[in-house]
Amino acid sequence: MGDLPEKLNSGFLIITDGPPVDGTGTGSTVFNLFDGSDDLQDVIAYARSTGQPKTPLLMTKNRETYEVDLHTHMTSGIWRLGRLAYLNHLLVRPSPAALAHRVQELGIKKALIFGPGPDLIVYSASFLRRSTGLEAAIYLLDDPRPAIRASRNPVLRLLASSKLRELLQLCQKRFVISEPFRDRFEGDFGLTFGVLPPPIRDDAFEEFRSRPLERRSPDGQFRIFLGGTLAAHYHSSLRSLAKAVEHFASMTGTRCKVVVCGREPLETFYRLGFTAEQIEHLGWLESSRQVIQLESECDCLFLACVFDSGFRDFFELSFPGRSREYLMAGPPIVVHAPANSAVARYFRQQQIDFVCDSLDPAVLADSLVKIYRRSTEEQRSLRSRYLSVVERFHLATKARAQLLGASGPNQPKVAAASSG
Repeated sequence: MGDLPEKLNSGFLIITDGPPVDGTGTGSTVFNLFDGSDDLQDVIAYARSTGQPKTPLLMTKNRETYEVDLHTHMTSGIWRLGRLAYLNHLLVRPSPAALAHRVQELGIKKALIFGPGPDLIVYSASFLRRSTGLEAAIYLLDDPRPAIRASRNPVLRLLASSKLRELLQLCQKRFVISEPFRDRFEGDFGLTFGVLPPPIRDDAFEEFRSRPLERRSPDGQFRIFLGGTLAAHYHSSLRSLAKAVEHFASMTGTRCKVVVCGREPLETFYRLGFTAEQIEHLGWLESSRQVIQLESECDCLFLACVFDSGFRDFFELSFPGRSREYLMAGPPIVVHAPANSAVARYFRQQQIDFVCDSLDPAVLADSLVKIYRRSTEEQRSLRSRYLSVVERFHLATKARAQLLGASGPNQPKVAAASSG
């Protein structure tokens, strides 16, 4: 069964619907919280099956892993169980009863649930119902109900809808990513929720906050960084940026270069109105540190958000995950988002914003010009405010303390992100 450390009585189980790797989405949140941290010293685990990574997704502080075979009713795949169970899309997983039994055998006392998607809602509720003496905390990054409604499986839709409330009630601690999210869910479910903005690794924060502020590109171009997942529902924002770049050039006499990092192919940006001279397409970079370094060398960071009313539940409650990297990198951020979105409200509350809530390219260009004309001292002051916000609300050590601290149905609310 593999070598196990002796002290597992303080261990915790992580259940997530995304692989905890350095990247985007739910998995990136888990990675930022726990990779190499003092709170994850002994055991990790990961599932391996067709199409999944064959190397550890998350490591301990000492870069060690321990294997534990978990035999299940399923005939294929290998489970390596310790503090982490990677449960994704009904691939390889133990039954809820088998997992509950094994967790009890290992002496694990806490469970952390991230996400979760519809299938994981059903699974986690069943697992917690069978677990004795296990304290559970859940961290919701998005409202799961639109995903439940969008499921093509009518049985799963019905089950997940009925199990969501049960899962929330079974968790002694409940966290969401923004204040509007908290207010919505407290009203809908009559339960208490805390607020945890997107976490940032402490070591990465220490590394980047000590770096000097980069100055404008020596070739005279104004470099705008654009990164993250840029699916079709972001295209309204990107079309506006393509035209705003032209307005900017005519207003300042300075050429813009949009530096793009992500999986979206170059042809997409041409279709949205950008020209070959305006785009520097770098593709997908594996390390977030590489991305942040690139961001820190640009003049402006563009946070494209969703304006499509069909995604209202998302933008009113949740943040784009790349907002945490942007805050750490240093250059001014243009938040292009509806006025009632969670990210626009957050940046305005913290007084660190260049928030543009209009799709009019001329209005967006005005925000870019304001950044272009800022003095070095003004940029340094803005960067100091960014770092202060990260230090107060986004550090992973503080988020882990909230997730792993004392549990109980009457726990106090987490301080709202706009306080202080």
